[in-house]
Amino acid sequence: MSLHTARLSKIIKIAYTDEKLARRDIHADVADHIQKGKVTDKSSGGGGDFHSELWARFKDCIFEHDAEGFDLIVTALIKANSRRKRLFPLLAAGLKSWGLEKRRWMNEEIKRIKSPTGTVDLNSPDLSFKVNNILALEIVGQSNRYIYPYFSAEPALSDEAARVALWQIHKALPHVKLEEVRILDVLRGRSFSVSDVPFLGDEQSLFEHHVTNIMKRWHERYGQRHSEGD
Repeated sequence: MSLHTARLSKIIKIAYTDEKLARRDIHADVADHIQKGKVTDKSSGGGGDFHSELWARFKDCIFEHDAEGFDLIVTALIKANSRRKRLFPLLAAGLKSWGLEKRRWMNEEIKRIKSPTGTVDLNSPDLSFKVNNILALEIVGQSNRYIYPYFSAEPALSDEAARVALWQIHKALPHVKLEEVRILDVLRGRSFSVSDVPFLGDEQSLFEHHVTNIMKRWHERYGQRHSEGD
């Protein structure tokens, strides 16, 4: 059940998008789950996997302060896969603007540190959302940064979505200092910290409400597909 064990960013996307896009994503996930049940060795190329190579190359370039090299890499990635032609230039522009042009660490010494991983676990054995693929760096002599990427084109990451996501990242990574965590809306080149979107105390209840609604709709669609003979 892919949404049941999805990346946190996928759940945040569906929770805060409009009705049409939420329905599309939920229905597509059900269809993918059913298809995987029929073809057990089917590989998955959707979701975060589509962006993983771009993110990995960006993380390499940021430690070299290499904006020009990143441009060349993006061109090569697009040339290698025409599916990337529309979205990759926009995502790359957001990454470059945020991390290779405007950040104050461009004039600081930074180094790679271990990237933490964790899961958001709710009161259900079937639900566990992944928090991984974090850009982890030390601004030498100052502090660390842990940047969690949000790649979705729609919706933009709202203040509420960002603080709900930050709370869940904090729960998944309890040994990481909250003030060092960021969630990055890649397309728009905008990052959020807890100082940007302070917690209001309702983050957990909001998240649980959204997850309950998403899973209710998922199981309803799954039942519909089975009644249709899939």
